[in-house]
Amino acid sequence: MKKSLLFVCVLVGLGVVSLGCQPPEKAATEQPGATAKMAGQPAEPGSDPSSQPGEIAPLEAGKTNHYGAEFTLTEGVALASALNKAEELDGKTVRVTGDVAAVCKKKGCWFVIKTDEAEARTVRISMKDYGFFVPKDCDGKKAEVEGVLQKKTITEAVRKHLAEDGGEDPSKVVGDAVEIQLVATGVAIEG
Repeated sequence: MKKSLLFVCVLVGLGVVSLGCQPPEKAATEQPGATAKMAGQPAEPGSDPSSQPGEIAPLEAGKTNHYGAEFTLTEGVALASALNKAEELDGKTVRVTGDVAAVCKKKGCWFVIKTDEAEARTVRISMKDYGFFVPKDCDGKKAEVEGVLQKKTITEAVRKHLAEDGGEDPSKVVGDAVEIQLVATGVAIEG
C-alpha cells in the first residue's frame, strides 16, 4: 500500500496523474476494520472505509445536520481555545466549534473552520478514513467537529490540490506549510 501511494505521489508531483479529490492524508489515518457513518447512517459492518461516499444533500435550513459518527465527548470548546493549547493537544481527540471558512467544492471531502478572533486562525478538517463528506454549501455556517488534532507539514503539491478543490488559484500557492489539522470522526453543521 505504501509503495503504491508513494508511486502515485511521484506521478502527481510530475504532473502525470491528477489527484482529483483524494484524501491527501489517507495513508496516515488508515485503520483497517474502521467503520464510519455517513449523513447519520451507519456503515455496513466490515465495509471498506476507503470507499468513497456518495453525494451529500445540501444543508437542511433551521436544523443541525450531523455527518459521521456521533460525538463521544460531552462538551466542545471554541476553536481558539483548542489552538491556544495545540502543542498539548497534538494527537488527542477534541471537540471544537467554529465558522466554516471554506469547503471542498468538488465533493465536500474537507473544510476549514476559523476562530472568531479579530485575526482569525484556521484549521483544516478532513474526514477520518474518507468515510463521510459534508455539504458543499456550508460556507459561513457554524460547525462543531470532533476528531484528532494534528500538526502536519503539507507539501506544495497537496496545497495546490487543496486550493484547486476549494475554488482558489493553485498557482498562488508556493512551498510547503505547517498546518494544524483535525481528522474528524463526527461533524455537526447548522443549516
